[in-house]
Amino acid sequence: MDEKRYQVFVSSTYRDLIEHRQLVMKALLQVNAIPAGMELFPASDDDAWTLIQRAIDESDYYVVIVGGKYGSTDENGVSYTEREFDYASERQKPIMAFLHKSVDILPRGKTETDATACQKLDRFRQKAEEKHCKYWTTPEELTIAVLTSYHHLLHTKPATGWVRGDRAKTIEELEQLTKAQDTVRELEVELGQYRKQQAAELSLFAQGTEPLTLHFTYFFGKDGQDGHTAEFTWDDIFRVVAQQILNDPTEEQVRLALDGYAKRNAPPRGASADLSSFGLRLSQDDLDTIKLQFLGLHLITVDHFTTRHEPPKSEHMWIRLPSTIQTEVLWKLTARGSDYLARLAAVRRTPRPEG
Repeated sequence: MDEKRYQVFVSSTYRDLIEHRQLVMKALLQVNAIPAGMELFPASDDDAWTLIQRAIDESDYYVVIVGGKYGSTDENGVSYTEREFDYASERQKPIMAFLHKSVDILPRGKTETDATACQKLDRFRQKAEEKHCKYWTTPEELTIAVLTSYHHLLHTKPATGWVRGDRAKTIEELEQLTKAQDTVRELEVELGQYRKQQAAELSLFAQGTEPLTLHFTYFFGKDGQDGHTAEFTWDDIFRVVAQQILNDPTEEQVRLALDGYAKRNAPPRGASADLSSFGLRLSQDDLDTIKLQFLGLHLITVDHFTTRHEPPKSEHMWIRLPSTIQTEVLWKLTARGSDYLARLAAVRRTPRPEG
């Protein structure tokens, strides 16, 4: 369990964004972060800018919220919000910038009316957009965007954080932890490169909505037998296979599931509506093709197990009948296969009619 707490400095203009700041700080507290901002500072003899610098230095992450105001400025005409942003950049703090999506829709009292201030705000927005940036319209959208970005940076840009004094690790443990984190980051880079390579390789395989023609033996009547073909997409076939795999099937049970699916959805022409009156059996070549394709796509794995069947005892004790050994093949879903099945089974959104 991670007992660290991470300090997040929240920067913005104040009066026009007071509600937004309160929601963001409350949300950060709920995820065990430590929010810091000017409204939380105690009275002190230090000047305001010294306090701000100290708070940013001690923070692990920096959040800037930009609305329609540039804000109060220092003697050089730079707003304190932009000055805080520049200092956080200089200190190489991980920065999350959240810009109002459309300043034009804000009430007049929450936007700049001075042309010079408007120009400075535009330039500041452009500067902020070069960082990890998201856009918002409502306080609720802003809060969700902040929490999402915060959790993302926790993984992509780990920070030092704070721990209780009685739980602090020794210097040696911290050094070991730092080395381990470096190793994890290196492995994550290697994993990302491997996944890109794997995705490129998998794109060469037939899959998804691409069609596959399956060949069956068609049994009917007392001794009737014929050939039958049916076309399905790879997704159709995977749904059947994956749903059957949930019951730990043997390869033969997978074949029977595909036979049943074809009987219900693509019966031979002229076949009786009574499904029990005829049979279909998938060819071994097609079953092998399906198995190899899903193995190649890393959607399934197969296991082999052997069972020994002992013959009944002979009434002649000196005659020893041999036992028989039977090998079964079990199909199993991989983690990737489970995820893919979940996406196929998920209910899609129905587009709303326009107008």
